[in-house]
Amino acid sequence: PYRLFTECDSLRIVSNELCEVLERVPDVTEEVFSSGSLAPGALLYTALGHFDEKNPKANDNIRAIYAQLPEAVDSCVSAAAVEFGHRTQRTLLRAASLGKAFAEAYTSERFVAACRTLRVLNAVRDYEVGIPLTYEQLQKLTMGGLIARLMQQNRHLLAVRICESVGVSPRRVYTHWACQKVRDPDADEAAVGAQILAMLRDKPGIPYAEIAEAAFRARHKDLAVRLIEYEPRACDQVPLLYSMGNYGLALDKALDSGDTDLAYDVIIKLRTS
Repeated sequence: PYRLFTECDSLRIVSNELCEVLERVPDVTEEVFSSGSLAPGALLYTALGHFDEKNPKANDNIRAIYAQLPEAVDSCVSAAAVEFGHRTQRTLLRAASLGKAFAEAYTSERFVAACRTLRVLNAVRDYEVGIPLTYEQLQKLTMGGLIARLMQQNRHLLAVRICESVGVSPRRVYTHWACQKVRDPDADEAAVGAQILAMLRDKPGIPYAEIAEAAFRARHKDLAVRLIEYEPRACDQVPLLYSMGNYGLALDKALDSGDTDLAYDVIIKLRTS
């Protein structure tokens, strides 16, 4: 049976064998590809075809829209963003790049951002990932929401690569990956601990206390104690050690931290427990 799901910009049609997206043809696509269109984006797209054929008409098209080149470039970029086909995306971006080379004082931020976003969209649209998002849906979901969705599917490597591509810290992804590792009730504590430390030791800002707490809740106490040693913040380290029942180590860590309030807090808890 087919199932229909309403999206912010389309209708998703799903069956056991396929997933289709039904949407209205975007205005920018119609503007660029309509036969006989005289819009700046359409003329720039046509100019690319002449340029590839080494036809001097390319120069005529560029001159005809010289004053409107920034608008033409933006149209081609926007048309590429809403396309699903890789070949059409590349052609439109090449047209935008051609116009950008002749446009005066054109900033490339939008062009670069569109290229990055399309790389992400093409990666998650792959059938092995199975998240066929449109450009507008990604804008609504946000990049952080997409990364969170990938983490829930345990696609941590792809999530890390997307973080690196868009300039976002992958710390949250590494933390989620490590927590998933330690939550396995049948995990070999020594092997999992070595794997986590080998992966995260050179990564800054990793909250080892959070990972250690996940290990403790999964009844891997020895692994939790091993991981908590790498937590640099005593204020996160000491309460967890105390809650794990490791009172002596909690007091030692509190005293070593030089934080008298933290040390007195542990001592008072020990006296009243």
